[in-house]
Amino acid sequence: MALSLEPELYQVAVDENGTYINNIPSLNTIKNGIRCPCGSRKNQIFKTSSGLTKHFDCEKHKSWLKSLNLERVNHYNELIKSKEIVKQQQKQIKELKLELQEKDKIIINQAKEINIKYNVQSTNLLEL
Repeated sequence: MALSLEPELYQVAVDENGTYINNIPSLNTIKNGIRCPCGSRKNQIFKTSSGLTKHFDCEKHKSWLKSLNLERVNHYNELIKSKEIVKQQQKQIKELKLELQEKDKIIINQAKEINIKYNVQSTNLLEL
């Protein structure tokens, strides 16, 4: 059984002015294949930098890059909101873990009390 690697998702670069620009990824990334999210060819996997560079010239990709640049402020706002959501979820996960630990302790203590009260012998069921 051979291990198959999924193609990477293409990511644009940002120039010194904060504008999204096309970026040729490293050869290691392209070696596994790369898929562009612009929507022009949903199932197209590029395996060479020349194929990807040629794709950058298609109108659908150019339009997609233009729309990214027009929506820059919205992307930044979405990033801020996403970071806040992640922070809240991390807090909730921490609280739920603590609650679960407390309930585990209660269950262990109650099991011990039952064993003592009814003189139950614990047995390794795998040895039966």
